[in-house]
Amino acid sequence: MKLKMLATATIVMGLATVISSLWSFFRPEEFGSSLGTTLLGFTMVLLVATTAISSRQHQQKSVTGSRDSMV
Repeated sequence: MKLKMLATATIVMGLATVISSLWSFFRPEEFGSSLGTTLLGFTMVLLVATTAISSRQHQQKSVTGSRDSMV
């Protein structure tokens, strides 16, 4: 459940970053560069967290699977 929420938040933040970047490209007078940098930073943090949780869950499943095959 936590992984799905993090993945969804990462996708939403990624889309917000893309939209903000495109908007600031076509309308540079309306946006500061700090907004795009902040959104990109949040997206990267969420991406790292999602990857870490996914990796941990994958390792737990493989350990459980190898234990089941030993029995």
